[in-house]
Amino acid sequence: MLSRLFRKIGFGQLGEVEYEKIEFIKPSIVILSPTLKINELQITKLTEILILFLEKMNQYRKRYAIVHPDENSYIIGGYIFDPINKLRQAPENDYKYDPKTEIFHPIVSLPNTIVSFGLAIG
Repeated sequence: MLSRLFRKIGFGQLGEVEYEKIEFIKPSIVILSPTLKINELQITKLTEILILFLEKMNQYRKRYAIVHPDENSYIIGGYIFDPINKLRQAPENDYKYDPKTEIFHPIVSLPNTIVSFGLAIG
């Protein structure tokens, strides 16, 4: 038991599900296109729209990413925490948001419950 008290979880690792917090959280990462033509305030507002969408759906998505390319924005990856059954589940779908029409479109989710993201520049 003593070793359990002093056990530290490494960066990016998931702790035990019974200690998962029941809360809506911000994305783990926000990825921007290098050619994005909106300012920082607009990016913040757009990101908040996507976060509020998950809250309105009552979806405790965690460790997800928001991607802002030039045209649309996306909510991708992560996992959904089910606070009643204390389970982490892969999302049924990710979302594409069209800011011109203000419509969210479900898209096929990333495979294998992606909870960490890396970028490769070639």
